Amino acid sequence: MEALRLERVSKYYQSENNVSVGMKHISLTFHMGEFIAVTGESGSGKSTLLNVLSGLDKYEEGEMFIFSEETSHYQIKDFETYRRENVGFVFQNYNIIDSYTVLQNVMLALELQGFPSKARKARALKLIDQVGLTKQKNQKSSKLSGGQKQRAVIARALAKDTPIIVCDEPTGNLDQTSAEQIMSLLNDISKDKLVIVVTHEFDQVAPYATRRIKMSDGEVVEDIQLKAHQEVSVTKQDKSKKLNIFDLLKFSMRNLFAQPKRFFFMLFLMLIAISVFTIVYSNQIYGLRTTGLEQSGTYPSVPSSRVLVERRDGNPLTNEDINIIESFRDVNKVYAYGALFHNDTSFNLVTFYNNDEVMDMMNYRFNDSAHMLTSNMLSEGRLPIAMDEIVVSNYWWGIDIDQTVLLTSDRIWDWDKNALEEAGIGYFKIVGIIDNDLQTIYFSDAYLSQSYPTEPSLDQSLKLQVKQSLENSLQITINNQEVFIYDARTEYNGYDVYLDNEDIFETPLSLEVEVQADSLTQTVTMNKTLVFANGILENEFNYGSISTSVFDEIIQTLLLEVEEEYVSLPSAIASVSVENQLAGTRLIESLDAQVYKVYYPANIPGFLQEFLVFILAIVAVIILLILGLFLYAVIHAVTKNMMNARKKDFSIFRSVGAHESTLSMLVIIEQILLSMIGLILSILILNAIVMFVPDHGLTIEYMGVSDYIILVLAITLLGLWLGLRFNKKVFHQTVIQSLTSGGE
Repeated sequence: MEALRLERVSKYYQSENNVSVGMKHISLTFHMGEFIAVTGESGSGKSTLLNVLSGLDKYEEGEMFIFSEETSHYQIKDFETYRRENVGFVFQNYNIIDSYTVLQNVMLALELQGFPSKARKARALKLIDQVGLTKQKNQKSSKLSGGQKQRAVIARALAKDTPIIVCDEPTGNLDQTSAEQIMSLLNDISKDKLVIVVTHEFDQVAPYATRRIKMSDGEVVEDIQLKAHQEVSVTKQDKSKKLNIFDLLKFSMRNLFAQPKRFFFMLFLMLIAISVFTIVYSNQIYGLRTTGLEQSGTYPSVPSSRVLVERRDGNPLTNEDINIIESFRDVNKVYAYGALFHNDTSFNLVTFYNNDEVMDMMNYRFNDSAHMLTSNMLSEGRLPIAMDEIVVSNYWWGIDIDQTVLLTSDRIWDWDKNALEEAGIGYFKIVGIIDNDLQTIYFSDAYLSQSYPTEPSLDQSLKLQVKQSLENSLQITINNQEVFIYDARTEYNGYDVYLDNEDIFETPLSLEVEVQADSLTQTVTMNKTLVFANGILENEFNYGSISTSVFDEIIQTLLLEVEEEYVSLPSAIASVSVENQLAGTRLIESLDAQVYKVYYPANIPGFLQEFLVFILAIVAVIILLILGLFLYAVIHAVTKNMMNARKKDFSIFRSVGAHESTLSMLVIIEQILLSMIGLILSILILNAIVMFVPDHGLTIEYMGVSDYIILVLAITLLGLWLGLRFNKKVFHQTVIQSLTSGGE
């Protein structure tokens, strides 16, 4: 049966300056069952003939028939199909994939043919045993001898089970014994196939050849029938199936890990590039989410890691409420009595000389739960356990471990110890220092988990502030006469009083006093003695003093009138600890707004927020595009060299019968897998830094699921584009051109 026929076929090679003839006007017919030896000197055209017959290279003139079908209209992908379904290869330079084992090389042909997956390994092992390589089946091909490599290639050719086997100098690099064994193997498989062997050593082929073709200067000079061949008909081969996605993934993983050095180098490069891009991307995201936000004036001490929640019915949160809120993945812990955080004031941290005289007052803007910390975040000390233990950020100088300090409201800047103690929150011991500049005090869970109070609470610091305000702004009107009181002691141990008319006072005096302080006007009835000194000041004012006891009684009376300013019922608000600003925002969106009121004091949109976010978004896109293009250029330059070095492997895949689409997908999947592995490792490393390295300065913790999806898509597109660029260069060439440009 006729397998191949050439009618005046010519092949030319073109370089920059000239055109050379590979073969000229060749007319030959090849039948199934023949074992044909093609001989000739170097440069005679025998390898060119073999490349054209096998579809590895194109021809320029004439017509080649494959099983009586014309091929002059064939494109590169048509010859891919022809080779895949009809041709097996054995080459002088072995064309074996060195990074694969013997078993993987043979399995390759079965995989690319779509051979049933469950039967592949058994079939491959049988063929490996047939060529005598069972002991070497798991050995890397790069470690095999020349004869062993040729045996492996023959096993791979047999695995394809194609009607045509072409061999280009199959014994050229072998010793005599190995050469005879290879030729014997080829003879064994030629009974029902067409075998074409190109060789310099006809004597090695002579015992088996049924026909000899001799070439010279690109022409056939001799075509001799040496012995009769058995007539063989070709059973129509089932068209090979394309690999499914699971086979492609397995194939891609094998290719990635087959050359560990190359894989880890590329992974390291990807890791650096993706980490840099991720850091810059997360910084831009953080900027977009925090630009234009302001701190609440009502709750100035609440950081972005705390959200305030209360029930709309005014009742305290129940255990069920707490369980619901803690069920959200963004929530670390719920503190039912959020007022223990003192949300409405920042703190002064007061230190003393010898526990007596005030040494310093340091302001801390925020307070939080030490539950948010881990031991490795501390630069010194440990996490707080007892109620009176705290951790502070290392924002001010002079903070020491085991130092006892007084915490007061920032509303109080009094340097009198007694006044500070009266208005203070309490004494605390610093047991840990966190090395950052967040101006934050961290309380223990023992302090923050105290039972919910039922009695009204007194804010001593706020009471002291109100008292000072009253004292500084007090005016008294007696009998419609205004009296000015100044905060200055006199020799009579009272307060200075200046008046316009001394006749209004008598001693003793029972009077009604109308008092004004800030916006308060109150009538106070007193029966007190006012003591005045005689004298005239600059002939304009009479002056005297009001006793301290009378003055204090006036102030105390006023304080009772305005006690709602500093005495309050227990607050039913809870404090919810979250990881970051993004988590807080998600919590607000997740909670049932009909049941809960949610406040996020650290993230109040400012007047210009939308405008600022719009401008920053444009800047972010520009920055990311520039960085992305730069990193792509670097990765592409390295990847290009790496992929060029793999051209030989991909040419072998093509010669074995890989679909163009299969190889294209294989390259793309490899690049995407490499990119995804790099991305996953980058994210893990960056998150480990966030978790274990204090003062890390990273913002990746502010990235949400949507940000990671965008990042995955960007990295996937990078891998896709790199794969497409390589495919474009590889598949516009014939296999021979690709092998020539790819080198060994």
